[in-house]
Amino acid sequence: MVIQSLPLNPQWEAQQLPDALPHGQGVKALQEVLRRAGARPVDRQQWLQQRREGWLGKLTELCHTIEHNWLAPMVAEGQLQINPLKVALNEQLIGSYEAPGLLIEIGTSVVRLEPKGTMVIGAAGRVDLQGPGGLATLILNSQDFPQKPFPACQFNWQFVARSPRIQLIPLNADSFADALLQVAGLITD
Repeated sequence: MVIQSLPLNPQWEAQQLPDALPHGQGVKALQEVLRRAGARPVDRQQWLQQRREGWLGKLTELCHTIEHNWLAPMVAEGQLQINPLKVALNEQLIGSYEAPGLLIEIGTSVVRLEPKGTMVIGAAGRVDLQGPGGLATLILNSQDFPQKPFPACQFNWQFVARSPRIQLIPLNADSFADALLQVAGLITD
């Protein structure tokens, strides 16, 4: 049986239990895994602080890439306008904080790139792109998270497509432009 590392102790590695451990030996198996892992309590506050700071850093990078790389030519041409947005969040464990977002104006359409939080199930964070044409959800994903500390993980942003089945679409300039057109109500499926 393989035991995965606990999310709140990113230094533990997955442990392989011997098959010789009999069923019904839960406490003994737990003691053996903890002994092998050299388990020690994690400084929970430090771990949560690293997660919040890492999340805010990833949001800042995302906003910068969208505003200064992908949409900058359209802003220069006067085709759209971008304004920074501060979103007040209050998450269990992490507390209250302000997170960066964007307000994108295209003609009469206003689209919000709005962070929803880092304490979400199945990802290291969620951001919604919302406008008159609907909603597109971005998640911050990593193969390493939460087994490794937030700063040590390699992350990528992905859109979550929900129909007909859940599909993850990598975020890049083209996928962002497609989503922006759709949520701004400028095109339909």
